[in-house]
Amino acid sequence: MKIAQASAESGLSIDTLRYYDKVGLVTPKRQSGQRIYSAQDLDELDSIRRLRELGISIDEIRTLLEMDRTLGNLATISAADAERLHSARELLDRHSSRLELQIQTMQNMRATFQKMTSKLTRLLESGGLGHEQ
Repeated sequence: MKIAQASAESGLSIDTLRYYDKVGLVTPKRQSGQRIYSAQDLDELDSIRRLRELGISIDEIRTLLEMDRTLGNLATISAADAERLHSARELLDRHSSRLELQIQTMQNMRATFQKMTSKLTRLLESGGLGHEQ
């Protein structure tokens, strides 16, 4: 599919798709000078969008995508591959820990909001609010 359709399906702007191509995150095939996106490209764009929403940098995303692509092609692991995979695992561990903290924070906020909602509901149901006349 061409860039306009890929933009519509991915929810990313055409400028963003061009930028991701320029920096090598996604490299769609070219046909008559136009970018042609595959289903795999769209899957990667979805992953990139979600990772960016989590605040993960372009360089870190590049590392993760390269690792994912490498894993699919490895029959054996060289020393260089092993080093890159260790670095990628450390990156994943750091982000997983950060996400765990964010999840805990959100759960705490949800509990606080639920308590406030319960108090407001009880107050409203008891008629405890003074009504001006």
